[in-house]
Amino acid sequence: MRTIILSVLIFLLAAPVWGNSTNRSEELYRRAAEPGIGVDEKARLLEASLDAALSYAAAFELGRTYNDLGKPKKAAAAFERAAAVASDPARQSKALSIAARLYSASGDTLEAAAVYKRALKIRPSPDVEQQLRELEKNRIGISASDIAISLKRGLAKRSLGVQPSVDLRINFDIDSDTFSAEGLKQATELGQALGDAGFAIYKIKLVGHTDKRGTDSHNDRLSRQRAEAVRNYLAQKFGITVERLQTDGKGKREPIFMGDTEDDYTLNRRVEVVLVE
Repeated sequence: MRTIILSVLIFLLAAPVWGNSTNRSEELYRRAAEPGIGVDEKARLLEASLDAALSYAAAFELGRTYNDLGKPKKAAAAFERAAAVASDPARQSKALSIAARLYSASGDTLEAAAVYKRALKIRPSPDVEQQLRELEKNRIGISASDIAISLKRGLAKRSLGVQPSVDLRINFDIDSDTFSAEGLKQATELGQALGDAGFAIYKIKLVGHTDKRGTDSHNDRLSRQRAEAVRNYLAQKFGITVERLQTDGKGKREPIFMGDTEDDYTLNRRVEVVLVE
């Protein structure tokens, strides 16, 4: 009974604070929309509004404002914040797609690809899929430093509901779990990246994915075997303990690209690397 009473008291005491924060946020948002407000001042007011209480409208408008100021990365970050509190998948996907385009325009194609993938998971879109395909099809591999950067960005965005992960095209011989020359090189880059001290407290989940050709049972087994091949290589070559390395195989059940071209098949074959607490 004491616990229940205490909980009610905490709620009643906190409620006015929450209300004041929301009111303050709305007031700042209205001030930012007033005629004659300079762009820099508008950005400051919108940031203050979001500090008081996060809202889709303020975050989306902040993204537009930073874009007007010629700050594409700040604009992209604001659109990501908008997506985190969007009330429906359409708004969420729209905000993420805009963020991805801004990252791409600023030259950060790795982050652009990651955000496009998040948008596609929420809501399939042929246009978004094509934009992602254009980014990915010319990418030969991802360096150890870029893998580490991508995973650290994911960790920094966990408050936005982001899972720290990166997709790697660790290639294998046809219908095999034996690394190709390029696949071995990419697995080596991954091992070097995971040596970063910042990842030492995390477990690493390796998820294999195939293209859509072949049976479900065959692809499930092959994708699992390929993930296990990466696990064994990381353990043997880089001394990462097996206890930290988890594996799974999704087969052809989670494609990124829905088409039937060779590019689609190539891009869907991948190993997803996820940091797990």
